Amino acid sequence: MASFRKLKGGWRAEVWCKGVRASSVFEKKADAQRWAAELEAEILSGQRGASVGVKTLADAIVRYRDEVSPAHRGHRREAVSLDRWLRDHPLRGARIDEIRPLSISDWRDARLREVSSGTVIREMTMLRGVFESARRDWGWISVNPMKDVRRPKAPRARTRLPTEVEIQRLLDALGYDDDLPVVGHSQRVAVAMLLAIETAMRAGELCGLRWDQVDCVRRLAQLRRGETKNDDARDVPLSMRALALLERVRSDDATVLRLRPTNLDALFRKARDRCGIVDLHFHDFRAYALTRLSKKVDVLTLARISGHRDLKQLMVYYRESMADVAARLD
Repeated sequence: MASFRKLKGGWRAEVWCKGVRASSVFEKKADAQRWAAELEAEILSGQRGASVGVKTLADAIVRYRDEVSPAHRGHRREAVSLDRWLRDHPLRGARIDEIRPLSISDWRDARLREVSSGTVIREMTMLRGVFESARRDWGWISVNPMKDVRRPKAPRARTRLPTEVEIQRLLDALGYDDDLPVVGHSQRVAVAMLLAIETAMRAGELCGLRWDQVDCVRRLAQLRRGETKNDDARDVPLSMRALALLERVRSDDATVLRLRPTNLDALFRKARDRCGIVDLHFHDFRAYALTRLSKKVDVLTLARISGHRDLKQLMVYYRESMADVAARLD
């Protein structure tokens, strides 16, 4: 048995057959009728059974976390967000086939009152992935409700760069000195910071770097596929200063820095806050490095070093002030 109900912007189809109840939402009634007829036929033929039931957003979040997210780079951080959604997302208990764009818009607006637009954009991207897996891979819904939800305006690109004074204050706070051995986590965070300045590598790339990827003869750090943000392999040139820093942390461990990204981030933030430095992120050292390198290499070479496929994205990291540009003019 099937029934159809008109909704705002679509049609809801419900099927009851041999103890199985299922429902879904469609833009057109004809699509709803076709889905219901096909589902009834599958149930009657034994191809579909009691597993076709009502699913909630929480069900989708759990399956996405366990099956889809582990294949993503940075899945540990993603899993933290997904677990938080299971605890407090206002739509977590709603039937996934009944969630409408307006409900998601209300959630978006509420989040914008709590966090930055950049954070909301990232969360909306992840939520869209949850719905898309439910639609494309699991057959729980026929339309991704996120497609009609407007994203917030992207925040303005950062212009912040560390100053030489701030860099030295951070090195002091981390207990780093070129004349002293590197013995603790804090000193290795300082080395990571200095390597980021020399190489423009991301925190995750630095923490994952292994000694078998470092070619001191050719002066390269060879990042492999799956180890970079865009999954592309790339060779990062090493300056003489970078080579000297690597020698300072050489050990028998497989990884160069023996740091996890979470530890690096926490220790860096603590040192920054102790120094009273405001609005500086570890990732800003990547921009600092690329801005410095832009004075030495052409833009295509710079993109190869940074791993950017899109030169427009590279411009986000180029932060040289116009006063500095003017100083270089004849």
